[in-house]
Amino acid sequence: MKTSMYTGVKTILLVDHEDYLSTFLSKLLEKKGYKVITAANLEQALITYIAKQSQIDLILMDISKETDCGLAAFNSLKRNDPETLVLLTSIYSQEHLGGLENIPFIRKPMIPSELFQTLSSMFCDYAAATKQSRKI
Repeated sequence: MKTSMYTGVKTILLVDHEDYLSTFLSKLLEKKGYKVITAANLEQALITYIAKQSQIDLILMDISKETDCGLAAFNSLKRNDPETLVLLTSIYSQEHLGGLENIPFIRKPMIPSELFQTLSSMFCDYAAATKQSRKI
């Protein structure tokens, strides 16, 4: 695997309640070679993740300040499977949302190149960590 820019087929579970944004991001990700599964809300995302966990490489999840459900869902996913790769996104800043230190995060509106660089970095880091743990 490359260390600069990850390339390869990965499946992303995209969680966003805004249909137009979900459609736009799905098409954008698919053009870059990713497979995309969409969920319109956190409940649907959890059900989808449980059913297709072995197929999903990363969750791209929108969270908001109006409800703590996004952060609760994130914590639940990480408790059940600490290896789950999750990239959070929001119109709010990480500081405004609170409790998101050291968690991969992109603020909306996101710049596509920033999204792809972050995804690539996350996949490369995960691959390197997995390779390192096999040596131990």
